[in-house]
Amino acid sequence: MALYFTLPFGVYALALLHQRHSGNFFKIGLGISWLLVIFTLTFGVIWSPFVIRGGISTIEDIVYRIFPVRRGIFEGKVATVWCMLHHSGFKFLKVNFWERSL
Repeated sequence: MALYFTLPFGVYALALLHQRHSGNFFKIGLGISWLLVIFTLTFGVIWSPFVIRGGISTIEDIVYRIFPVRRGIFEGKVATVWCMLHHSGFKFLKVNFWERSL
């Protein structure tokens, strides 16, 4: 899930940098450098147990689990869309049925 939050938080952090130091490119560059350092350290802390205990094969398994390339991206996306449409359609039919019965 954290992959989905990184883009909004990154854009927000860059927007704050731009807002605080709009004319000073040196300070913006320094802020971006600090963001990269913080990102790299956080990434290293999060992934270090997997690297230490399991090695490369564990990392490959995690990456293949996050991005379902082995089992087929198409199957995962179709299942997600089908689930979304099923539940949205069910709610839509309930609302229409309720309005018609009045």
